Amino acid sequence: MDSPGSDYTTWIFLRHGESIANADGWLSGHCDVALTPKGEEQARLVRGELNTVALDRVLCSDLIRARHTAALALGDRDVPISYHFELRERHLGDYEGQQKSELRADGRMDELLTWKGAAPNGESHLDMALRALPILARMPPVPTTLISAHGGMIRTLVGLLDNENLDELGTKWVHNCELAHRSVPSGTWSRLAQRFCPDF
Repeated sequence: MDSPGSDYTTWIFLRHGESIANADGWLSGHCDVALTPKGEEQARLVRGELNTVALDRVLCSDLIRARHTAALALGDRDVPISYHFELRERHLGDYEGQQKSELRADGRMDELLTWKGAAPNGESHLDMALRALPILARMPPVPTTLISAHGGMIRTLVGLLDNENLDELGTKWVHNCELAHRSVPSGTWSRLAQRFCPDF
């Protein structure tokens, strides 16, 4: 479905504002944690930059930190928004709730940041791509889309668009409420889905 009439569409990726887990240094994954007051303010501040862009739709993770960020960043703009489980952060299994410092100290974080590395009972970056790419590929084309999501999801999607080394994607830091703009050639999401998703 992602074959627009023109050669490119614009995709803007927005990581959520600071969450309680971010502030306290633990991994949240699928835990539905709220924004901190600082995170709420970060989302309001990004509104000024987004107001300069004509948005046709917003695709949002269904977790509250991404939903709240999108609401604050959009303000009273009348833009169609939809919420998707497929755009959630990586499920971090047995590591959810653990301090990042502990995972760094014993080397588990190094494995977690690789393309296929996963926590016990959790997902890898590859697994995230497998659930996100098909839904993006099937989206009807529009000129400009905003995705409100999470650091892991954004560095995976943007890294694939940029043809980054797969095992280096996990090391690309995405700051809270950082915006990443990409001009995406028509058919790119479908090509990526066909590359990584056997059943697409």
